[in-house]
Amino acid sequence: MSLLSLNCWLFGDDVEEVFTIKISPTETVSILKSMIKEENAFSFPAKTLSLWKVSLPLDDLDSPLSNLRLDDHPKLSSGKKLSTFFKDADAERLHIIVKRPKSADNQSPALPQLLLVNCLVAGDPTEQMFTIEISPEKNVSILKSMIKEENAFSFPAKTLSLWKVSLSLDVPDHNNFEPTGRALLPQRTLASMFPGPLDPNCIHIFVRPLLIASIQSPFPPSSFKPVTNANDVAKRRKKFLGQRLKQAPSDGAKPLTFEADQQKAAIYFDRPSQVCDALPIELLHPVFGQFMDDCKHHTPTTEDNAFVEAFVKVMRKFFGREKDRQKEILKAFNEARVFMKGSKIEDFSTDGDLSIGLLRYLIAEIKNEIGSTHAEPYLQGILYYLESTRDQAVRYCTSVLPCIVIALFGPFIGFAGVAWTDRPNAQILSTVIPCHFSLHDSEMRDRLARHLGALRLSLVSLAKYYEGLKPVGPASGSPLPRNPMLPYPSSFSLADSSEQQFTYESQKRGNNLLFFGRLLGGAAGAGAVCIKFTRRYCREAHEFCASRGFAPKLHGFERLPGGWYMIVMDDTREEYEDLFEFISGHSDQLDDDSRNSLLDSLKASLSQFHQANYVHGDMRNSNIMVKKSGLDGSFLLVDFDWSGTIGEVRYPLNINNVTVTRPSGAFDGELITAEHDTEMLDHIWTIS
Repeated sequence: MSLLSLNCWLFGDDVEEVFTIKISPTETVSILKSMIKEENAFSFPAKTLSLWKVSLPLDDLDSPLSNLRLDDHPKLSSGKKLSTFFKDADAERLHIIVKRPKSADNQSPALPQLLLVNCLVAGDPTEQMFTIEISPEKNVSILKSMIKEENAFSFPAKTLSLWKVSLSLDVPDHNNFEPTGRALLPQRTLASMFPGPLDPNCIHIFVRPLLIASIQSPFPPSSFKPVTNANDVAKRRKKFLGQRLKQAPSDGAKPLTFEADQQKAAIYFDRPSQVCDALPIELLHPVFGQFMDDCKHHTPTTEDNAFVEAFVKVMRKFFGREKDRQKEILKAFNEARVFMKGSKIEDFSTDGDLSIGLLRYLIAEIKNEIGSTHAEPYLQGILYYLESTRDQAVRYCTSVLPCIVIALFGPFIGFAGVAWTDRPNAQILSTVIPCHFSLHDSEMRDRLARHLGALRLSLVSLAKYYEGLKPVGPASGSPLPRNPMLPYPSSFSLADSSEQQFTYESQKRGNNLLFFGRLLGGAAGAGAVCIKFTRRYCREAHEFCASRGFAPKLHGFERLPGGWYMIVMDDTREEYEDLFEFISGHSDQLDDDSRNSLLDSLKASLSQFHQANYVHGDMRNSNIMVKKSGLDGSFLLVDFDWSGTIGEVRYPLNINNVTVTRPSGAFDGELITAEHDTEMLDHIWTIS
């Protein structure tokens, strides 16, 4: 007999804090109470718990719980078997409400003599978590001082902001995690935050240096990590596959099941939001970026338009059975020469796919209507990809094994890309398109035609890629031609149209697309370079400054598919450091005259920049690099992502106005002015 998965909630807790107990239906309510006590580490006897059976939707608990009357629900008797109350347990509903004994409300467990508090600094990978041993009687201010000492921060401990969190140590990084609520007050005691034992498998405190964005060096030694050796990729993939156990995709794609599995071994898919890779899928293989471009700019052909006409007729229909919808959809694809068919992946069967041998490059997941099953179609398609690549991910360890997943549910179609680094990475490639649009809605029809045309073009590229793919396992002895942990570009075009190769050596930690490497021979020599990937960059502004000696030499500037730019410039870290570090390191030599001379030099160069009709937009001292040797006033401006023409260029979305002091008027979407640049320079000079 299969286990029951009972979703439980402690009366009075936050509605998000639902936990699941897996238990045999032949067990008694008394055993369930014991398991609930163990799960929550209660100090009082399990028998004093009171349980009620409910059936409430998990996706909307606020209203029913706020108006809950326990007397309206059956109370569970300790001696009864669970099968008396539950024949099965819908994973999408709350089943048990737990109430603590009244005496527990006034009891606090004995505090340990010392707390072991796991801490993580914003931007660091999980493996750099550190533990602070501290008395529960101490306050947050003392904890800040201990964190500063542990990390050898150069700024005051009081500028740290701390949040109490509960983040899994099994997730490799929490780059996209944003703490909610107010930061911890300095006078608050640790005992008031942690009244009971701490889970050693969680991060308890999230640390953000308040002024790091405006005064700390962007290049502390610990902020860079060497790139993963390509020979280690197969080992890391094996480790992930050992943690993410095989299961039927139709089961694993149930949202709560998928969420639980993400805690054990996460597939990067931005669900939840902190589970993602800094490297977008468009930089793992060009087919994804090209698909995104074609969805916007492809000119539909006669074949594309015929495909749309046949496709929407099928998608608009109602079907009594999912199999019937699947059959009709596959027929429409086959008539458009996309010869999909369902296939077996060991014990599981896809709704439709395309493959070269065992290498699938298209997977279709078809649902009859929205909500017709408990499995989420994108998640199910991604899990079919996982199961289909369990063996291939190690055998083809130099490949990212690119694949497109299409989700078809009712009259809707959506597209996602999936590829391997050390684990599967999935990403939505476009918006979901409804096929039951008005006959007069030519814009929606053209959008669908572009998407289906883009899909057909991508499938041609993927088939060609897989036809030439050869296995390069760790035992082959062959050199690894591609490191799938890194962006796919490894060369750029020089002015004479020749190709310049380069290699990656390190990457800036956190949610950054900043790499460092070396040129490999060629006309440009073998110098150290910085490789940056961004969606916005002003090449002309960079070249203007570089031509006058106050920006790094620009070696390459490439437009990549998917709206990305690759910028290759000199790596200046050996000779230059940022303004704050420079002033801190030369405080004994740098008198007021020297400081003012450097400021005058900066202002004169910035004035030239503005007279040429450019603005920088982000004049923080982390973007001003000063020469380490001597005090001759040499400097470089970097980071021209926001730069552009005066009167035209505007601030991007979500600019940081919290931890970075910016001029009044510097807000999302507003014009960037020369006055903003000058005001920021004056401000950072004052605080430096």
